[in-house]
Amino acid sequence: MNPTQSFPRLFVTDLDGTVLGGGFRPYSRIPDVVCKFLDRLDGYGCKWMTNTAWEAKPQIDLIAVSAMMSCPLYVSGSVGLELCQLRGEKLTEVQPYSAKLREQLMEVQCSVLHSFVQEICGRFESEFILYNGFWFALTPVEGRLEEMYAYLQERQPQLPEISIQLLAHERRFYSHPAFLTKDLPIREAMRLHGWTPDQIVVAGDELPDLHMMDPEVAKHAICPGNAHPDVKRRVIEMGGVVGQSEYGLGVVQAFEELAVKNGWS
Repeated sequence: MNPTQSFPRLFVTDLDGTVLGGGFRPYSRIPDVVCKFLDRLDGYGCKWMTNTAWEAKPQIDLIAVSAMMSCPLYVSGSVGLELCQLRGEKLTEVQPYSAKLREQLMEVQCSVLHSFVQEICGRFESEFILYNGFWFALTPVEGRLEEMYAYLQERQPQLPEISIQLLAHERRFYSHPAFLTKDLPIREAMRLHGWTPDQIVVAGDELPDLHMMDPEVAKHAICPGNAHPDVKRRVIEMGGVVGQSEYGLGVVQAFEELAVKNGWS
């Protein structure tokens, strides 16, 4: 069998909690087991891309110090805001995709996002704040978490332009413009290359990754053993595989089992 006749054409993976995390150290490079896996995919004619909340440049720095020989077809960052390619050592945004989304981001920033950040920072004293223009996260001081969560649950219906996620186990919340979803860069890659969902495999671990697991985007989905229960449920519903191990090793295991399941060479 010629593997390119039935083998997937694109593998898309999240970073944090998917191929990064667990016992693999240092965290600042992709584990060797994953690098070898990505190179094997590339050898079979299956391109790969990253798709995460990280901005694009730190991803390139991560890839540069990792052991894979192959290069990503695309690097997608900032929850779909950035879609980039490496040309030599230069990171180039794919246009007009990136320009259109940045224009949309500016509209949301001016209309609601900046004022929301000011509102929450003025109302709740914090231990930690992150705001980079699209991603806003805050950890309140001790004793204010439940009050902040109650307030955010009340405000969310009034702010349809913003997606708000409460992370009780981390004592924080994060938010970003609701139009930014991780399926967007995959849809653009599909448009540019003429790929169909049955030619795409996605890997993720957290709720934002569910957008990648839309049947219109990818027919095949996998996740590591540490994935969120809702992600595991979606993967199983799609006929995918949940890795027995956690993080990167679990992703490799899951893909190998998926290949056997689908008769890929």
